[in-house]
Amino acid sequence: MAIKERIQTYIDGFDKHLGGGVPKGHVVLVAGTAGTMKSSIVYNILYHNAIENSMRGAYISLEQEKEGLLDHMEGLGLEPAKVADKIDVLDVGQTRLETEDYGLRKSWTFIIRDLIETTKKEKGLDLLVLDSLNIYETMAGVEDPRIELFELFKWLKSLNITTFLIQEMSLDSKEFAKHGADFLADGIVHLALEMVDDIHSHRRIKCVKMRGSNHSTDYFALIFGSSKFRIPMGISDVWK
Repeated sequence: MAIKERIQTYIDGFDKHLGGGVPKGHVVLVAGTAGTMKSSIVYNILYHNAIENSMRGAYISLEQEKEGLLDHMEGLGLEPAKVADKIDVLDVGQTRLETEDYGLRKSWTFIIRDLIETTKKEKGLDLLVLDSLNIYETMAGVEDPRIELFELFKWLKSLNITTFLIQEMSLDSKEFAKHGADFLADGIVHLALEMVDDIHSHRRIKCVKMRGSNHSTDYFALIFGSSKFRIPMGISDVWK
């Protein structure tokens, strides 16, 4: 069996625990509650792969405005101007408002898929982020979300693009995703906040699953500083 090329996450110390990175072409859920830096993690992947490997990426935002997202990344030291020719940030809500052809006759599902296919055709795409799967389900507005998600995952895999789907979890949820999305995904990366005491909390990261990989299932401390994500070197720091 041929060994798949892998996409680096550029979280220092984490890729080795994934078996070398994310297999190319995988569709991966990045799940976590608010404040776990899901958007920052996936933009970090696009950003550093654009700089280090000249990979083309697209970030599809279904809720947050483009300007706000880019301002946030600028504040983290991930400078959007450096990768403007490699990463397209597409604001679906704004696109629908500005494009007459995308009126009520066409669904959100059509709009999102058309944007992705057009971007791939015109510019080429190696990496894709959809932010978020929760909002996509709401926009789809179908009676049977399981069927819609099955078709979405099938279509994404047919594109041969490594895709990261952000999944917002509620504070009391133990499910990484609903309607079978956790089964359909090739991989799941879970981000969590652990309270150390009444005031302090630490972020944690774990690869729940990654098809085709011999990966660790431990939780590791996740640290961000000097414009980089990393996990402590030489210590697993497992979340007990």
